[in-house]
Amino acid sequence: MASACEIFAKTRESVRDVLSRGALRFFNLEDAKYYLDSPSHKRLVGPIGELNDEGRVDLLALGRFGTERLPDWRRSLEHAENNTGLDPNYAAGYSPYRPSGYARAMDGRPVSPPR
Repeated sequence: MASACEIFAKTRESVRDVLSRGALRFFNLEDAKYYLDSPSHKRLVGPIGELNDEGRVDLLALGRFGTERLPDWRRSLEHAENNTGLDPNYAAGYSPYRPSGYARAMDGRPVSPPR
C-alpha cells in the first residue's frame, strides 16, 4: 500500500497543479473528483474499506498525526474517532501523511509531510 500512497500523492499534486495553473486557489469537492476517480485512489480505498472500524480509525489517526497539525497522538486519535474516520475515502486522503505519522509516533522526531 505504500507505493499506492506515493502514486496517489503524486496524482493529487498533478491535478492541483493543472487546476491552479500557478494561481493561489482553494480546492473544493468538485475539484477533488479528478483525483478521487483516479486508479491510485481506488487502489487505496479498496483495502481501507475492507478494514474494520478500528483499523480505519488508526489509519486516519496516523495520517492526521503525520500532517503535524495536531500536537499529540491522543488528539489525532480523538479526531479520527470523532470525525469521518470510518469513511474509506476520507482516510485515503490522508494516506500520503501516514509514513510521517508513523515516524512521529515511533520516535517523536519531526518528519516533514509530503507537499
